[in-house]
Amino acid sequence: MALIVVTIVAAFTLGRAQASSSTEAGPLDSASLTFLGVRAGGHETLADVKSRLGATEIWETGDASTSTSQICYRVPVTNGSVIILFGSSGEAAEPSGQVNHIVVYGDPRAFPYPKKRCGTLSRPPGPLRTVNGLRLGISMSEARRILGPRQLQNDQSLRYTTSQRRNLEPSDPRYSQWAAQKECFEDSSRPYFQDFASVTIKFKAGEAIFLGLSSNQSWCLNGRGDR
Repeated sequence: MALIVVTIVAAFTLGRAQASSSTEAGPLDSASLTFLGVRAGGHETLADVKSRLGATEIWETGDASTSTSQICYRVPVTNGSVIILFGSSGEAAEPSGQVNHIVVYGDPRAFPYPKKRCGTLSRPPGPLRTVNGLRLGISMSEARRILGPRQLQNDQSLRYTTSQRRNLEPSDPRYSQWAAQKECFEDSSRPYFQDFASVTIKFKAGEAIFLGLSSNQSWCLNGRGDR
């Protein structure tokens, strides 16, 4: 059976922020980051997902500074099951519990955690794909059609990345907090953060066996590191 993994992480910002630049593949839009109606880096939290999809266990990995909270669901399919994992990036998540990661395993053997933690989702509320069509078994040509041309890597993957700098405006409720962090910015009167995102698709026998989407919001790049 083919395997697909979708890892989606994106940054959700409160208040007003002005985008100033983007690089690499260009912005990875909402259509690339939304799976089963949940947008990674959007408004939804793990609690929202549980309310929508059903009861399941929440567990954490990592230490206090790198902890990730996670939930998972097992979806029965014709030849086995698919496992969907939703993760929240601990202190970096805003609001607290925000869904930053969505991971879908088409082969349960690849799931690195005890499967007993996962609730059962017999009737998903939609197709197991992103809005723009990234899905289990997608071909390289179709992936390139959706996301653009990219060189195949040695591990048989296509990787797309973006970085976008966003300046905080004085009207943003976080402006005063970050403007006071003079060690973080070249000009502390213009605090900013970086949205980093990536999409990785791995292939086997011409079909996607792994699809990973991720994004991180980074602050204080000149000082104490990511928020």
